[in-house]
Amino acid sequence: LGEKVLMNKKRLLGILLSITLILGLTPGICMTARADGPYNIWIAGVQVTDTNKNNVIEGIAGTSGVVSYNPDNNTLTLNNANITYDSSTSAAIQIGNIGNDLTIKLEGNNNIRHNENDSLWYGIRSSGTNITIIGSSSDSDLLTVSCDYGVCTASGGIAIRNSKVTITSINHGLYSSSGKIIIENSIVNTTSTYSYGICSSANDIIIKNGNVTATGASTGINTKT
Repeated sequence: LGEKVLMNKKRLLGILLSITLILGLTPGICMTARADGPYNIWIAGVQVTDTNKNNVIEGIAGTSGVVSYNPDNNTLTLNNANITYDSSTSAAIQIGNIGNDLTIKLEGNNNIRHNENDSLWYGIRSSGTNITIIGSSSDSDLLTVSCDYGVCTASGGIAIRNSKVTITSINHGLYSSSGKIIIENSIVNTTSTYSYGICSSANDIIIKNGNVTATGASTGINTKT
């Protein structure tokens, strides 16, 4: 009887080990829970986490609408979002290196504004991450940015697709230090008081089926300086 019980225990253990191995090798099944962020993205000075990702700006003074983040597809959605920020944070949307490209999806009318005319305040700033600003239509999905610097990336490119983007800035309006700037099926208007409206310092600016107006202190559009 003792040997029979021991054999049954060994058989049960073998079955459990087999199930564990199968689950571990099956695509889409994870044996460990994903830890709460935080993610390398800040909105109005608040870091995105799994706790606040459904609406990062909820309860933040000077904001309204919804800004949500989906870490599964690296998409930040602005849904009729209004973000007014001050000198306590350097950018309305700050993106670090998240390991993948980031999509910023526009829904409705979205506005980013700095309430002081100081230097070094960014509307959207990315370091090491390509960003794509995308909507479903340039008639309905809008982004307006009024800051010292508009939309800028370091070590990353910028793409704008199917949307309308208006930038009023003191320094660079739409700027990439090393990546391409691509504007496709979109309306883009940039006005810079002291610098370029659109500038890619080391790469190309590509416009496909776009309506682009760029005004700068010296040059509206500048590339490969």
